[in-house]
Amino acid sequence: MPVFETNVITGIVLLAVFIFIDRFIMLGYMPLFSVMRYRVVSNVNVLIVEKTSRLPYSYIESADFQNKLQAVRNFANNLPDLFDISLSSLRSIITIIALLLKFKQRFYLFFIIALASLPSLIFSSRLKKEEHEMEIKLAGDQRVENYYLDLLHKFPYVKEKHTFQLKNLFADRWNKTTDKINQARLDFELKSARLDIVGGVFHILAYLVPLILILLSPSVTAGEFIALSTAILSIQNAFQSLIPDIINLKGQIMNDTVVYDFLNSQEENLLFPYVLEGPIKEISFDNVSFTYPGSEKKALDDITVSLSKGETIVIIGENGAGKSTFLKLILGLYNPQEGSVTCNDFPTYALERESYFRRISVILQDYNKYPLTIAQNIDLFAEENEPPTEGVISAARASDIHNWILSLRDGYNTLLTYLRPNGRELSGGQWQKIAIARGLLKNADLFIMDEPTSSLDPLMEAEILNQFIELSPGALKIIVTHRVGIASKADRILVFDAGKLVEMGKHEELLRRNGVYTNLYNIQKKWYSKKQSGDEVVL
Repeated sequence: MPVFETNVITGIVLLAVFIFIDRFIMLGYMPLFSVMRYRVVSNVNVLIVEKTSRLPYSYIESADFQNKLQAVRNFANNLPDLFDISLSSLRSIITIIALLLKFKQRFYLFFIIALASLPSLIFSSRLKKEEHEMEIKLAGDQRVENYYLDLLHKFPYVKEKHTFQLKNLFADRWNKTTDKINQARLDFELKSARLDIVGGVFHILAYLVPLILILLSPSVTAGEFIALSTAILSIQNAFQSLIPDIINLKGQIMNDTVVYDFLNSQEENLLFPYVLEGPIKEISFDNVSFTYPGSEKKALDDITVSLSKGETIVIIGENGAGKSTFLKLILGLYNPQEGSVTCNDFPTYALERESYFRRISVILQDYNKYPLTIAQNIDLFAEENEPPTEGVISAARASDIHNWILSLRDGYNTLLTYLRPNGRELSGGQWQKIAIARGLLKNADLFIMDEPTSSLDPLMEAEILNQFIELSPGALKIIVTHRVGIASKADRILVFDAGKLVEMGKHEELLRRNGVYTNLYNIQKKWYSKKQSGDEVVL
């Protein structure tokens, strides 16, 4: 068989093989990629949630961390694109190899085309890095954009939005933030377009120069010229497809590195050398001072006090006095810059979380509202439509909401929030009582109530707190409030002012000092008085 026919047959066979591989890749691409994208994104988001739960609270509370988390979530959603880009690159490489067979006698032409593609590769590489950095910087603006969007259409904000006619204000701020993001991206696209024009000039040269060299070759026939010019155009198109794939692959690797670094950052669990094996006996502050990151003012200043099991402690102070910071240090959410906070002589910041938190119940002022049944909002581990346990009923009685629940058609199985079909929205006071019941349900050594009754009237507050004090007599109970109504029932009252513990003692003792506590008492006593006896308010 002549050599010419052998080469033709070999070329046809190789071309058929390459086409088959290309079609095979495309046939499996769509279903495989769709399934893989869903699984990868879901699994990575689970890893991000798990990772966030193990990071120090001080990290999570910072705006810088939240901006980084926004960027990580954005990049994580595009994580499967690495597979997509790799497949596209493989197809381009297969095409180039197939076309390269036509240039085995004139390899210098292939080299010219590849060399002319370098400027486009360099420009695109620089642009991809700038785009990556831009997306990280825009993460904070995206958080603000999403926040204003929530204000415009989510249920919890509807009443204030309509009452104060805030729609136009929020819409204007959302538009300004969106315009800022879009302008940054538009500026980037314009810069990208200018560099694409420069790269396009080199692409034209990459086509014209080989054609001119072929024309100047006396041995090239008209048929060969047409075949080679078509091959040059095809291989140039293949390079134009491969270069974006390479650049996108680089960008995807940079984005994936952000996700990878986040998932492999230092975890809080590595900082917990101590395990609390027995019940909580004592919480001690020893010359503790604390300043929040980025602030120059001390939130707590030289605090020394010990709290023992069985005590009921009421912490009094105006807003910003340091009460919530005091609680955060008890919970080990922060490590003080000066002094130490210990539980049973172990630093609270270094106690292993599960062993410590399982002995603590916290009732917060910014409690969560879960789209579950009332019973599940009290006991989050309960199953839907199950009858309430005795513990749930007892906690509801203690928070003075049991009778109201029974008046509902579905009782404890009433679905809450409008996120659920036929869900019921509650008043602030009703939600607060459910949150209190949730905190009272837990069998704990330490109960903390951080202004949980702010939505209740003072007399109802006093009634619930009285029941709270009677619960678990062996437990340490800490009540944080700026109201003095319950303070007379406390074993000790801690009075905070501007980050300092300015007074400490029993109700009568502090009244005799005629200090900060006495001033608060005199201002507020009219809220509680049904009748007065001497200097003491009778509740």
